[in-house]
Amino acid sequence: MALPQCAARTGSAPFGSTSTSGGATWFPGSIRAVLTTAAVAALGFLPMATATSAGAEVQRPLATVVIFGITFGSIVILMVLPGLLWLLLRPQFRHQGLDSVEGRA
Repeated sequence: MALPQCAARTGSAPFGSTSTSGGATWFPGSIRAVLTTAAVAALGFLPMATATSAGAEVQRPLATVVIFGITFGSIVILMVLPGLLWLLLRPQFRHQGLDSVEGRA
């Protein structure tokens, strides 16, 4: 998981810290890595999704499902999981005196 590794590496809270060295440095890199991986995988299945040769009746639905699954998975990783993590770790931040993401008490 990226957040505890980031906290251990920078010595600050994963997010909610008052300095910009906590969450601000790892987040753009994470977005780029997830989007690049998803885009390369989805583009790799495009020839299967657009195939018209023999056997394409089997390949086309499979490729379509994989492309949309990768897209949906990327959305979940980038939007839903950080929100769930924030909800789960919010009591920990309150205990440390960090009530909001900006680090204001």
